[in-house]
Amino acid sequence: MDLKHWGMHKTRAGPGPEPSRGIYGFVVYLGGILCFVVYVVWAYIPPPLLYSLGLTYWPQRYWAIAIPFYLSCAALVSFIVLAALNLLTVVPINSIHSIQDSALIQEHIIEDNSEQSNIPKIKDIPIDVYCKNVYTLASCDRT
Repeated sequence: MDLKHWGMHKTRAGPGPEPSRGIYGFVVYLGGILCFVVYVVWAYIPPPLLYSLGLTYWPQRYWAIAIPFYLSCAALVSFIVLAALNLLTVVPINSIHSIQDSALIQEHIIEDNSEQSNIPKIKDIPIDVYCKNVYTLASCDRT
């Protein structure tokens, strides 16, 4: 059956070049440059010169330093929170959720990448192989 039978349509998804993406990207680029120029004018031009140009309503100069500082602190905290959330969601090796059953699909990991153009099949990696490759340990203790 095709997708039209179920009321679904194929969409073109991918990072390929399309004219609309180029136009939107250019508009975002110009908007970013414009915002940066306005920020620099606000932060470095003295207020009497701005008033003489007719630009009278500006936020306090405190925010010229505070906003970039707050944004960089928020980015740093978000990286720390993301790492902490990842550590919290990993189950321990002796957890009930890491038990292997008969439906486990194990394949040997091929060391040579002769088929680099193909997408590898979905498979389960044994915990010993994972620990050996990631943590450079001989094996993991499953007790």
